Amino acid sequence: MTQQNTAIALSQEDLATTYGLEPALVRDTANVEMIVAKYKPDAIAHLPPMTQAIVLGRGMKELREAMTEKLVRYVFMPLQGIKLGFRTDKDKDGGYPWEIVRDAAVEALMRGLRPIGNEFNIIGGNCYTTKEGFERKLTEFPGLTDLEITPGVPVIKDSSALVPFEAKWKIDGKPDELRAVLFPPDKETGEVVDTRIPVRVNSGQIVDAVVGKGKRKMLARIWERITGVKEDSGDVADVIDTVGVAVAEDKKAQGTDAAADELVAKHKAKNAAKKNGETPKDPAVDSSGHPEPGANDR
Repeated sequence: MTQQNTAIALSQEDLATTYGLEPALVRDTANVEMIVAKYKPDAIAHLPPMTQAIVLGRGMKELREAMTEKLVRYVFMPLQGIKLGFRTDKDKDGGYPWEIVRDAAVEALMRGLRPIGNEFNIIGGNCYTTKEGFERKLTEFPGLTDLEITPGVPVIKDSSALVPFEAKWKIDGKPDELRAVLFPPDKETGEVVDTRIPVRVNSGQIVDAVVGKGKRKMLARIWERITGVKEDSGDVADVIDTVGVAVAEDKKAQGTDAAADELVAKHKAKNAAKKNGETPKDPAVDSSGHPEPGANDR
């Protein structure tokens, strides 16, 4: 801790000398940090909506101009494709060119993400917040304490899964919670609400990896609940494995969003059948009539 505080207290000149950095690059990175601090969304949240749009647009323009090719190549490119930096879906091909890295990094910085610790990935040329990114931002969110996230047993079918989660926390001492589960039927209407998290299942993935993908989406839901800001939560971000290992897209997993939707639809059909007094087919049973692993273990 002492070493960290000492590093923060160093002047730009001392930082350049201590770490052998070019003084101009130290000044440029400091300028980037000042722009982010001034224009990031939570810093301008007190402004009227249209004013926010104008100010944010100006901030994005200034930040993009400040992220010169030299700065991006010196600071961000060496971090591309490593666990201590940020992963991409093109790591095996040498990653993305500096222009795409710059634009993704600009968005990441404005979201409050860091270019270290795998807090964002670049997928399809776009910036996606990772599980690690959501975890760190929630951990540091003002007034948020006692966050507990408890996963349940996922129901897996083909290349998709439904993962239940329950979370609880306190904001300024006030308890709150969020449940992503299959709720029991309403006593009056018989309606059943299913808010479990659908995720894709890549070839060879174990249950822990499936739960990890679900946790990222659960963290995104918690972030939206607390801040009112919706960040990406689609399965496209699941192309990068949750432990930071780039995986090839499984051809069998193509269209897994539809597969997950189908699984949810089957659950809704089951609930509707119950309501009408019919004998429903268990959606956790495959076409052979055998239950999916773990389907009856909850």
